[in-house]
Amino acid sequence: LFIISDFKLEIDSPYEKPTPESLYEKPKQVPYSEYAIKYKHYGKIIELLIKEAIAFEDGPEKEMLIKLIANHMKKCYLTWNREVVNDELIFEDLKKLSGGALVVSEDLKLSESRDILSKNKKKRQQKKK
Repeated sequence: LFIISDFKLEIDSPYEKPTPESLYEKPKQVPYSEYAIKYKHYGKIIELLIKEAIAFEDGPEKEMLIKLIANHMKKCYLTWNREVVNDELIFEDLKKLSGGALVVSEDLKLSESRDILSKNKKKRQQKKK
């Protein structure tokens, strides 16, 4: 309102009255994180999820969490690389990111690449409409 009235408005306000000079001041720079992401195609969230999974006690909940993380890693991988990805590659990356703390059982099957790609394709088609 002060700007619209060319700073001539006289009202009581809980905020400080802005000055014409403050309108053209350069804002303070936003500090950005200096956090280096190891595998950028997976993102920072995957690394945080892996840290949480390492803290879990061994049991069925931890195994389910590992499976969910691995499936999400596969989905993230396929977002940037449209080719079919091998599950062993995801398991190896999971092992590297966890420092060997998370080991996937040999009989674990992840979602098929074509299923993930077809879901992504359907979502893109719906957004276009």
